[in-house]
Amino acid sequence: MRGNSGLRKGVTLVELVIVLGFVSVIVLASANMVILGTKAEKVTVDEYKLQSAIKRATEQVNQVVRYSKAVFAVPKTFVASTSVMDPGWNYFMVSSDKKSIIVAKYNGDSEEWVEETIVEPVENIVFDLRVYKDENADSDSVMKYIVTAYRTDSLGNITSEK
Repeated sequence: MRGNSGLRKGVTLVELVIVLGFVSVIVLASANMVILGTKAEKVTVDEYKLQSAIKRATEQVNQVVRYSKAVFAVPKTFVASTSVMDPGWNYFMVSSDKKSIIVAKYNGDSEEWVEETIVEPVENIVFDLRVYKDENADSDSVMKYIVTAYRTDSLGNITSEK
């Protein structure tokens, strides 16, 4: 009789493969959760940047319009050339690269237009600004404006709008 010496100790190859399979599944699931979390965080940060840019732009536009003596809506083509701009007026517009909102002021000493940035550029965001008369208002002194921010990719192509 052999007694207790017939009992085996250790693990078989099949048991080892099964355990390694379980560990692999757990590691892959954890890695996927980390990757998904990172992507979700990037989307959240991008959305926050876009909403913050819109909020800052709206606040700055509101300040300029509120404290102006007069505001006129002029077509974009009007401010495309400084030769048609009146030196007695300041022009509130999106910069030529569309990355900031500016006020163009005429400097009589140097006889040139100077751009003052009121909404700083934000990475991967471009702006559009539209000002128009409120047709529903009882007064001609009511203007509406829309600030639109567009998210862009690394090539400058628009990917989303707010």
